[in-house]
Amino acid sequence: MPRLSKKEYWQWHVKLRWLWLNHQYFYKYLSPTKQWILHDFFQPSKDISREELLAHRKAITKERPGLPHQAGWALRDLNQMIHRYAKARKPAPAPVTNGRGKSGAKRVKVTGSLVRPEIDPDQMARVLWKIVERKSKLHDL
Repeated sequence: MPRLSKKEYWQWHVKLRWLWLNHQYFYKYLSPTKQWILHDFFQPSKDISREELLAHRKAITKERPGLPHQAGWALRDLNQMIHRYAKARKPAPAPVTNGRGKSGAKRVKVTGSLVRPEIDPDQMARVLWKIVERKSKLHDL
């Protein structure tokens, strides 16, 4: 994908934000890494002004110069999924990796997960609390 103008970058943010708010399931067909790349570059989960977004782009590109290129590939993959869905009216199944890796260990590919670009403190607290509860039960035995 060629370098995006400021206007095109803003338009992609708006499109991806709409998709994030209304049709998150499309993101699930990307790997978690590609989802994070889109979130890192385009910020679709954030309701920010155009000026804030452009300032973010400038800062993140300076910090991670390869990110715009990676985001272009992730965006291409997301667009392909959307076009497949439009043609078939349903998403194509994600590829499944079978077989064994170089080490001989069985390889498993997890698909269909949705990453959250921000940590949910309430959910994190619940998880930590459950860990504490389980550990205390083990020590009581």
